[in-house]
Amino acid sequence: MGKLLNKKLIFPALIFIIILINSLVFLPKYGSWGEATDVEYKIIAENMFNGHGFSLNGQKTMFREPAYPFFLFTIYKIFGVNFNAIRIIQFILLFAVIYFSYKLSLKLFGALSARITVLAISILPIFGLYATDLISEIFASFLVIIFMLFFIKSIEERENGSYFSAIAGLFLGVLILTKSVFTLLPIFIIPIYFLMKSRKSAKKAFFFGIVLLAIVSPWAYRNHLNFDKFAIADRGGMLLYLHAVKSGPDYKQLANYSVAATTGEYFVRLRDPSFNMIKGEGIDLMNKKIRELLDKGYNFPDADKIMAREAKKLFFEKPIKNIFIGFLEVIKLNAPLMPTKRSVMFSFSNQINNTPIKKFLIGAAIIIIRIIWLTVVFLTMYGSYMAIKRKNNLTIPIIVFIAYLNGVIFFLQGEPRTVFPLYSLYYILFSFGLLSLIEKFVKRKNI
Repeated sequence: MGKLLNKKLIFPALIFIIILINSLVFLPKYGSWGEATDVEYKIIAENMFNGHGFSLNGQKTMFREPAYPFFLFTIYKIFGVNFNAIRIIQFILLFAVIYFSYKLSLKLFGALSARITVLAISILPIFGLYATDLISEIFASFLVIIFMLFFIKSIEERENGSYFSAIAGLFLGVLILTKSVFTLLPIFIIPIYFLMKSRKSAKKAFFFGIVLLAIVSPWAYRNHLNFDKFAIADRGGMLLYLHAVKSGPDYKQLANYSVAATTGEYFVRLRDPSFNMIKGEGIDLMNKKIRELLDKGYNFPDADKIMAREAKKLFFEKPIKNIFIGFLEVIKLNAPLMPTKRSVMFSFSNQINNTPIKKFLIGAAIIIIRIIWLTVVFLTMYGSYMAIKRKNNLTIPIIVFIAYLNGVIFFLQGEPRTVFPLYSLYYILFSFGLLSLIEKFVKRKNI
């Protein structure tokens, strides 16, 4: 019995050691939180702690989603304004993400796939780095994987399905209040109950929907009362405009942006040192537009509405160019994240004054990193295909979740951090895709 227990502990110990090594290697250089990282979360939580409510600059706000500031506020109430307490709790959430990713992968594809899944999560240093930051990524990652477990459980269960669907609705509601990009996800998730002909599907869908609405509606109503907007946060129009403004007449800028999005800023700056990816993304134009509207007397919610209308106008004026930009945004979304917590698109961009050999080595490193990550994405897609082919219908919610986020970002702004909370779902399908490909290769070799 003791030997069996020891064998069971070997793999969890390995995962712990990998995360510990990653922490010792990367945290001293990249792990400290900086004021530039979503500082509004910190300010809002401290305002709440000091009795000033959910506010920025002395006024009520809907600029940020509420769940993560409330998460920070709860920690402050228990431990005081203690950033180390936040980091410890977020590391606990990280281990929960690893554990539940293992359980879900085990349920869907078996023990070997589950082990590959958690090894992939543990090896990637960005998980541990994000656990040290006052940003919502680890919190959202936990909500994604726990929601998926309960949603799949609700499909499976015959007697207690409605109970599990209500819990799934609760976690999706909190996720939407954490990342408003998931606001429209229920439109695509709820029909899965009927598509998969789950027993008592209507009842499950009802309980899922009613709990979800109970979680999300009070905040949306609060924003309606204060800002005349039924929304979770106040950046939708801004992001639509940021996408559409790239379709301007400057073809050289768009060409440079395309190269930077598909490879990296480094390659553009080798021939055009003045190029700046941030400017290429249209952020300067977006900020200029915001300032213009605010100077005219509009408040930020009204400015956001105006920018949404102008973005739609720009999209329909140049639909082909905007569709092309949409593909670039999805490519950017699925670019690898580096230990600097930024996309590989920005790596080495200041190291352009080197010898030809060093320039070549830097360029090769960027390309190799992108190819490795493209392989992960390809195997994720292949795993999705093989799961559907083998009629593993319980993977449909995961596939819909991933497809939804990529589809939404097609119209917004591609930022790898946006897709990070779904990495656990990516790796579940990646591990199955990898094993399926190996199995296929072995069968061909034995014929």
